[in-house]
Amino acid sequence: MAECFAQDERRGTLVSEAGNTNSEDLDLAFCQEALKKKFLTHKIFKECLSAHAKIARMGLTKPTIRDIVVSKAEIKPEQVTEIMAVLGSRSGKRAIEGYKLLEKVTSGAFGSIYRAKQLSMDREVALKVLPRRLALNRTYVKNFMRETKLAAKLAHENIVYVLDAGQSVGLLYLAMEFVEGESLEQIVRIRGPIGEKQAIGVAWSLAQALSHAHNTGILHRDIKPANVVMQRGKVPKLCDFGLAKSIARQAMMEASGTIAGTPCYMAPEQILGEEVDEKTDIYGLGATLYFIATGKPPFPPGETLEEVHRNQIEMPMRPLRDANPNVSSRIERIVRQMMQRDRKNRYQSADDLIDTLMEIARER
Repeated sequence: MAECFAQDERRGTLVSEAGNTNSEDLDLAFCQEALKKKFLTHKIFKECLSAHAKIARMGLTKPTIRDIVVSKAEIKPEQVTEIMAVLGSRSGKRAIEGYKLLEKVTSGAFGSIYRAKQLSMDREVALKVLPRRLALNRTYVKNFMRETKLAAKLAHENIVYVLDAGQSVGLLYLAMEFVEGESLEQIVRIRGPIGEKQAIGVAWSLAQALSHAHNTGILHRDIKPANVVMQRGKVPKLCDFGLAKSIARQAMMEASGTIAGTPCYMAPEQILGEEVDEKTDIYGLGATLYFIATGKPPFPPGETLEEVHRNQIEMPMRPLRDANPNVSSRIERIVRQMMQRDRKNRYQSADDLIDTLMEIARER
C-alpha cells in the first residue's frame, strides 16, 4: 500500500495520529475540549503551542502542552475536572462516525491512512485521519473543507477520487477511493529505478492528471513518489489532492520547529513561502521523474528549514545522468527544464509537457 492511502493490532481505534505520543494526543484532546467550552481562546492556545515548541526544541518534556495551557489560560481546578470527565466518557475505542476501520495502512507527518468501510454506501475506502493539532487550527480546517470540496469534482483515471470529508470525534478525515497497489516510492525502493519507457509513460499519465486538475482550477502542491499509486502495477494514480498542504506544513512547523513532510520534492517557491501555481506542480512531477529514473531524490533531505534552503536553493542539483548513466540525455533535459529554480524557465503548462513527452514516445 502507498503512503497516500504496519498494520495496527488495535483495529478500529485511532491512536497516536501522525506519530504523536498518547500523552500528547490526550493533551491536545484536553485543549480541544477547553476551546469548545470557551475556557481557552484560540489566541492563547496558539501562544501555548509556540511556547511548548521552544521547550521541545530544548529536549525537555516538561511542562506539557496541557500544563502550559492550564497556567496561561488560568483554567480553574473545577474546569479541569469538568474537561477530564468529558474525556473520560470518551475513553476506549474511538471511530470516525459512519465508517468501520478495518486496518491501519500507514502513518506520516500529515496523518494516518486506514482501510475502512463507508457504512452508508457499503464500500471499501481509504480513510485518511489528520493529526489532531490540525483540527485545532481554524484556518487549516476552513481551507481543508474548501479544497476537499473542489477535489471531489476531479474525475480522471489517473487521479484517486475524493469521496467524503468532515470532522468526527475532534478529528479531520478524508475518504478516498481505495486503490490496491504500491506507491512509486515503494516500487523504486524495493526494485530500483524503472525503465525509461515506463518512466515516460508514468510521467505522461501524471501530466494528463495535472492538466485536468489545473483546468478545473485545482493545484496539488505535494507531488512526490509516495503520492502516486500504481494500481495493479500498471495505472499511475495521483492522490492527496485538496489537503491544503502548504497550510498544513506551516501549522506542523510552527508546532514542532522542524520540516513536516518530504521537502526534497518541494519547489523553491514553496520553500521560500511564495505563491504557488501550475508550474509548482510541474516541478514536483520533475522531481518525481528524477527519482523513478535514478532511484535517488534530486536533493538530500533536510530536517530544518535552513538545511532545506541550503540543499535546494543554494546547492546545484546533481545531474540526472550522474545519478544514473543509463538514462538518455533527452530525459535529462526534460527533467532539468521541469525543475528550473526560476519557474519562468519551466514548462509553462502541463499541456506543454504532454506534447514534449508525446514527441519522445513517437521517436522510440
